[in-house]
Amino acid sequence: MSSKFKWIFVAAVFFKYCSGEIKETDQLCKYSLDTCLKNVSVVLNNTELNGIPKSKTDVDIVCKGFKIGMKCLDDYSKLCLTEDQKKTVSDHIIGAKYTFRFLCDDQKFQKDYLKYTDCYRVINTDWDDCTNRFMSLVREAMNSNLTEDIKVLDLCCAKHGFLNCVYTTSKIKCGIEEAVFIQKIADTLSDNQLVSPICRHITLSHCNNTQNVKYNMFIVTLSFLIIIWNNKT
Repeated sequence: MSSKFKWIFVAAVFFKYCSGEIKETDQLCKYSLDTCLKNVSVVLNNTELNGIPKSKTDVDIVCKGFKIGMKCLDDYSKLCLTEDQKKTVSDHIIGAKYTFRFLCDDQKFQKDYLKYTDCYRVINTDWDDCTNRFMSLVREAMNSNLTEDIKVLDLCCAKHGFLNCVYTTSKIKCGIEEAVFIQKIADTLSDNQLVSPICRHITLSHCNNTQNVKYNMFIVTLSFLIIIWNNKT
């Protein structure tokens, strides 16, 4: 995948978690979605954007592409998905919507974002490396034959690794202030209403210690029960 698309792709990467739902829909619907999303490719391919947006021009381009993509997905959801499927899609892309709502429509946030453009240029390759690793781990988890609990645990560890990767490289090459800001962006981008609440109970140290697998699974299962209970009350 071209690095032009990684900024948008990482925003919706957890959307793949509900891909099984989409595969069962009418092929005409899927064809219409794919055709519509090609317009996003046209917008990005006709620019020199590479990796994370590093200027006001880059931000404007990415926002235009993302809004086209969201319009495609919204139209697809209205015409082709059930109410339950619509909620699943919404849960998986909520982080992307929040991030781009701030970046594209909140002038104060956009001004804060553009304060660190020098850092974005320095970490551009590292951002791509962190993103590539994250996407690889997510695909690996989604394509595995493991139980759903284990898949969620793997997704949490992938997200924690992604955030740690982004923070560490930003801190080393730019500074703590930049690292904290960029990590917050990465955290919001990869936010998912189904997975993120569970991930808050799993730390990177748990992911790195195989002796804590049973403890991790207890936390995952307990978190699932809490979320289900809260949705019922």
